Amino acid sequence: MNEHYRRLLEVWMRKQGVSFRAEVTQRFQFLVDEYGLDGPDYSEVLLPSATYSGAGLAISIFLQDDTRDGAGRRISVRVQLDTDEGPVQADLDELVEAAVFAPRHTVGSKAHTGEAVRATLDDNAQWIRRLWPILRGPEALDTLRTATRFETDKGGNPKRRAKGIKWKYK
Repeated sequence: MNEHYRRLLEVWMRKQGVSFRAEVTQRFQFLVDEYGLDGPDYSEVLLPSATYSGAGLAISIFLQDDTRDGAGRRISVRVQLDTDEGPVQADLDELVEAAVFAPRHTVGSKAHTGEAVRATLDDNAQWIRRLWPILRGPEALDTLRTATRFETDKGGNPKRRAKGIKWKYK
């Protein structure tokens, strides 16, 4: 991470009254205490991140610039499963939709204020808890692959999901 970006991020975090590291540690400690993962391992090489890992699974939480709507910052979570063919990864919002839990847009990502950071991390932790049986079950690889499969129509546009899906969570 370049020095200018690091200083801007530190100023923003102080103004928001939030420490990304402290908030992630507090909200994702269940991954260590209940599920036996190691971590968090923090990095600020390209952007602030925390990774929990163990037994062929890694969950990484990132704080990044929001290029989608210019709101400032956003949080994203990526899950990686190690397989014999190599790692397979998917973003949390894609996994939530692939598991037919909820539409991807319901997964929190906002981080423009301290309260938004906390709310998003709480939301993301809740989705990880809900997905845990799948992530550790025999359907994990299929779910991750489904999450990263982007079908397109004849014009090359992304296909919309089927209508009438019965989501597990609203």
